[in-house]
Amino acid sequence: MLIDFTIKNFRSIRDPVTLSALATDIPEHPDNVFQSEREKKINLLKTAVIYGANAAGKSNIIKAFDIFIDFVVKSTDLKLGDNIFYYDPFRLNKKSSGEPTMFEIEFLGNDSVRYRYGIHFDRNEILKESLVFFPKGYKAVLFYREKGQRIKFGGNFQGPAKTIEKQLLENHLFLSKAANSNNKLLKNIYFYFKNTLRFLIHSDEITGNYLGSFTTELCMQDVSNLKIVSEFLKIADTGIDFMDFKKRTIHDNQIWFNENVSVALKKQIITAINHKPQMFHEVFENGKEAGAIGFDLEDESDGTQKLYDLAGKILYVLKNGMVLIADELHNSLHPMMTQALIDLFHSPITNPKNAQLIFATHDTTLLNPDSLRRDQIWLCEKDQYGATSLYSISEFDYSEVSSQTPFDKWYLSGRFGALPMIGRFEEWIKNAQKENAQKETDKQT
Repeated sequence: MLIDFTIKNFRSIRDPVTLSALATDIPEHPDNVFQSEREKKINLLKTAVIYGANAAGKSNIIKAFDIFIDFVVKSTDLKLGDNIFYYDPFRLNKKSSGEPTMFEIEFLGNDSVRYRYGIHFDRNEILKESLVFFPKGYKAVLFYREKGQRIKFGGNFQGPAKTIEKQLLENHLFLSKAANSNNKLLKNIYFYFKNTLRFLIHSDEITGNYLGSFTTELCMQDVSNLKIVSEFLKIADTGIDFMDFKKRTIHDNQIWFNENVSVALKKQIITAINHKPQMFHEVFENGKEAGAIGFDLEDESDGTQKLYDLAGKILYVLKNGMVLIADELHNSLHPMMTQALIDLFHSPITNPKNAQLIFATHDTTLLNPDSLRRDQIWLCEKDQYGATSLYSISEFDYSEVSSQTPFDKWYLSGRFGALPMIGRFEEWIKNAQKENAQKETDKQT
């Protein structure tokens, strides 16, 4: 489970910002909080939401999660001399544009042990990399790496460390290299990134038109999932009575894939192509039921397509106690539907394994003290130099901001900051009209 994530010198983020899932000692909404089975002093939030103006940096925080996950999982794919293409520093400051990017994450592993893993890197190489853990409540170093020095290993590190170190390229992460060399301990950490942190990728980024390919594959793996997804869409008031799949046979050698698409994703897409979702709606005649008619998924509304895409991912994350990270969760969804999805994570009935949801949104109807705690709401804004800052509502004085504060009204009135400073569009239109009028005058003369 995620404890916190710190980012420095990445895109619009110049100085360190930390998104924390640690619950404060405020009493509201106890169901929104869970306690680690092993680390009894650690209370964590089930959801965290990020608000802010357009271009304030919300998406960059979500993107940093994606980059970090991808770097850990695919680090060993880089060849000798390859640039680290994940490097994307803050470019509005000449000094920062050449300094390292830093990511650091603290989390509870699948073994319920607390870990902290951090990396510093630039375009060419890994400058620092460290992994510590707290096996009995105290900090212990597993390994520490710094440019130009031998890797230092703690007494708890097990496995052929020196052999792996000799084979390590300067653009590889030791964590990735050791895990893929079958180091038992680091494999567990590696799989936390690969499996537990689930970044919600928009379908058009990689899978093209194959929206919902993950949901389709999940339904094909277990017919009970098909029933659950079908019921989910029905409960969501989409008008769908039930769903099934239209089957066909197309092989992977008949489809062109981008070289960056993984084997697992290729399999997922092929499954989606060969099993086309059919949404069945009731047909009526003379006011009476007269069977059902099937529609292809792409013939449904954008909202229904989004719900189908989300259904499998949310089902999978809740079932396995994972972390789902999403940008603009509200897109194409009614505010009440978005709230219902968040409630799935807050409920101990639907979320018995304490899965977490981290997301960015503009939907201010979710800023409801009846649903969210103050420490679950994060605000993102840029300073005069274009650098992103991040802070929580819980950081405001408790005597001024309470559990009864109308968060949405206060936010929209500017009392929390993080609002866009929009200029006067009327002046823009007037200037454009004036310029066009001048051009016409010039033509006539």
